[in-house]
Amino acid sequence: MKEKNPSMAQSDSMSERLRSFDQSHHSEAAFALQEALSFVADTRAGRGRWLSLLGSSGVGKTHLARGIREEFPGRRNKFIRWITVCDYMRSGDFGVLDAMAEAHVLICDDIGAAYETDLSRAKIYELAERRINKPTVFTSNLDLQGVAKEVDSRVASRMVRDGSRLVQFRDCPDWALANYKK
Repeated sequence: MKEKNPSMAQSDSMSERLRSFDQSHHSEAAFALQEALSFVADTRAGRGRWLSLLGSSGVGKTHLARGIREEFPGRRNKFIRWITVCDYMRSGDFGVLDAMAEAHVLICDDIGAAYETDLSRAKIYELAERRINKPTVFTSNLDLQGVAKEVDSRVASRMVRDGSRLVQFRDCPDWALANYKK
């Protein structure tokens, strides 16, 4: 049975995806949901900051990120996987970076999942610079040190500055594996 979140009762307009997030299987999941709800509230109040959801596969990072996206419908908001951005860049299309930089709310999923090149590292850093003080969510299967090593140390540093919030799933099990019934 899912734990009821006290702040969820206050928001009947919350997206179904956020409402359905199962936080009962681990305290890190409950903390991540609280941070997602706080990000939504701050963004609605006009406070631009970042939320980074980092950790292993299956813990709910993308589920939360998509739930946040559903809280901000509209063309000025963007959800995109970093590997898709890299595919655009490999084909010579760099316009996607401008669209990402100009989005009201940007959710960039799975940074570090693509084979990182000097170009992709330079562009994620450029994007990070252009997103300072703008509502931005990053997800990654890497931890903060992994982001610093595999993606860019300057991006990792910005994940913990200027009111940005970081959720690192360290011990949370893969939800599907933990709930698999034979």
